[in-house]
Amino acid sequence: KFRRGTWNRSVEDVLHVLAAIGRGQLAGQGCGAVLMGHSRGGATSLLTMGRHAKDEAVSSVCGVISLAAPASLQRLLPGAVAQLQQGIPFELTSQRTGQTLHVNPCWIQEQMAEPEKHDLSQQLAQVCVPCVLIHGSEDPTVPPSDAVRLAQAAPMRCQVHLIEGGNHPFNTPNPFPCDAAPSQELATCMTHVIQ
Repeated sequence: KFRRGTWNRSVEDVLHVLAAIGRGQLAGQGCGAVLMGHSRGGATSLLTMGRHAKDEAVSSVCGVISLAAPASLQRLLPGAVAQLQQGIPFELTSQRTGQTLHVNPCWIQEQMAEPEKHDLSQQLAQVCVPCVLIHGSEDPTVPPSDAVRLAQAAPMRCQVHLIEGGNHPFNTPNPFPCDAAPSQELATCMTHVIQ
């Protein structure tokens, strides 16, 4: 399923969940929602709210929290992009889990077809709700400067919290055992989430 994933499909997924909550099919009907996601999920949350800022579909959302989100939706190396543009799928290895992830050409094709819809800073400037951008200061995957760059798109609505010493998953193993104590960096991150 990762292979067929695109930013448009991710946004559609979020809209489907919000619609199900609104219909009472999922818990939370009538309550304010906060979209929260890590890395790609954080970018998806921001992208959803930017693209649909004035739509009824997101009217229940009162805030967005992104954890270690990239400032750009296209982070592949030029060689990988060229391969996808030629219609050839690309494989990459997750630095955290070791999994081989497959990316199909549709991922880059939709970005090339609608670049403004995939410009995260441009979309974030449209967001009408408060945004909290949390990032580890030692993130080797997505530079912490990405959080600052994103916040510059909507400075009146964005707060940035850099977690000192935090890496991309906030010094937490993936997968994280349910009964394990959180790292200090993850505990600090969650404090900002709760506030």
